[in-house]
Amino acid sequence: MPRDIAGPPLLPFGSPARVGTLEGPTMGTTWRASLVVQDERSLIAHRVAIEELLAMLVDDLSNWEPASALSRFNRSPIDAWQALPVSLIAVLVEAGRVHAGSGGAFDPTVARAVSSWGFGPYDGSIGSTTGFEHIAVDALHRRARRREDVVVDLCGIAKGHAVDCVSRLLIARGAAHHLVEIGGELRGSGVKPDGMPWWVALEAPPDVELDETVAALHGLSIATSGDYRHFIDRDGRRRAHTIDPATHEPVIDALASVTVLHADCMTADAEATAITVLGAVDGVAYATARGLAVRIIERTSQGPLVRHTPAFAAMLA
Repeated sequence: MPRDIAGPPLLPFGSPARVGTLEGPTMGTTWRASLVVQDERSLIAHRVAIEELLAMLVDDLSNWEPASALSRFNRSPIDAWQALPVSLIAVLVEAGRVHAGSGGAFDPTVARAVSSWGFGPYDGSIGSTTGFEHIAVDALHRRARRREDVVVDLCGIAKGHAVDCVSRLLIARGAAHHLVEIGGELRGSGVKPDGMPWWVALEAPPDVELDETVAALHGLSIATSGDYRHFIDRDGRRRAHTIDPATHEPVIDALASVTVLHADCMTADAEATAITVLGAVDGVAYATARGLAVRIIERTSQGPLVRHTPAFAAMLA
């Protein structure tokens, strides 16, 4: 099973230290934070701060909220620079990096195609213009522009970014020891009061029988993309929520599960989507070339086939 190579530090928590849990709705799913606290009062204060942050991120990144910064950007005039909030700029920059590195396998501009298959809020057709190369981002001046009539959907990266943001918020507030989860994406920081890391089981499809694999999230994040989360059955074939930018159609008979471990949950989130589009063979080759720790579960006629990249296999040693 994966281990924290450096070993969790045995920190001198005071005897009142305990793990408190907070949770609630956000981004069309739920959030949960387990954190080491000294008293109930501090736990309540952390809840208020987390909820305020998540509300701000929805206002910035949601494609379901017409008044969000992202929705306004999607309606902006072509070739007109738009001032954007820091969080949206950060996500667009990372989206562009993964898009370029994956040869376009990760492409948030398939928003209209996503909606045409019943997974999103936009009008449009499968043949609508796409291509993240049509988005220009000026991070220095916190602005971006659409060079063509493309529409951006950040569902494949926004939850991971939100996990990172909540983790950084807790660290800044003195709660450095915590586990944050939003919609199945997780990030762990520090250790529990007994000095042990945050052990979590890697998500697997409910219909696939495998031995449980756990990871120690000590400064690590996990993101999983799977064909069992959101899908439609058509013509006797399962079509995943993930859209292939090359065809503007859902990935057919997609990989059962792609799990990525990375220091940043935003990166893990986007890379899991890219690998799902690339498929088992090309996805492993892509992840291996970039040193990503990835587990892929593929459905075959002989049963589930599990593939690991060298970086992931090293964690199992």
